[in-house]
Amino acid sequence: PSRKEGLPFILLSAMAAGTPVVATAVGGIPSYIEHKKTGWLVPPENPAALADALQDAISHPATAQQIAMAAISRIAPYTKSRMVENTAAMYRMACLKPAVKSY
Repeated sequence: PSRKEGLPFILLSAMAAGTPVVATAVGGIPSYIEHKKTGWLVPPENPAALADALQDAISHPATAQQIAMAAISRIAPYTKSRMVENTAAMYRMACLKPAVKSY
């Protein structure tokens, strides 16, 4: 669990691999995890909530599998090729913009 985080790559990797995830609601994580829909989302610094979410995931394997499949669908648009295309597009736009003159 994180206390402070941007968007951990390992979270996206786990979701893409179909691994059920339990994460803390910090940084960019809530943008990808919807509680009990694409993973389990718990408040930071709350060990009881973390334990409950882990127990829920372990105790209900069919639900965990459904959540993992929903996570795959959620993360599907964020492929390596799409990331490369978007990064290349940003570089192309940056190169085409005229330089800002400072006086």
